[in-house]
Amino acid sequence: MFGAMFLSADELVELTGRRRREAQAQALRMMGIERKMRAGGRLVVSRRHVEQVLGVASAGPVDVDAMNDWSAALWLLAHADGKVTEKIYRRRAERVKPLR
Repeated sequence: MFGAMFLSADELVELTGRRRREAQAQALRMMGIERKMRAGGRLVVSRRHVEQVLGVASAGPVDVDAMNDWSAALWLLAHADGKVTEKIYRRRAERVKPLR
């Protein structure tokens, strides 16, 4: 069971496309995957964490009603060119319907 909890050295190479430890750590960081380093210098990566980050495993049931609607904010980031005002934000937020 212990071996299945963490990715093997071969799996780290497959996931990152890198063989050197430093390059693997950089690739994992860019993917948003947390890692630890053992005393001997080997990277340790949780299999479950990788599955959650890559969308393979669910972290648990999702309450859709509790999710925030970020569509207005995303629209502003794409269209406002840094000139975001509260008036524009409110006007856009009133027109956007929550996702369900």
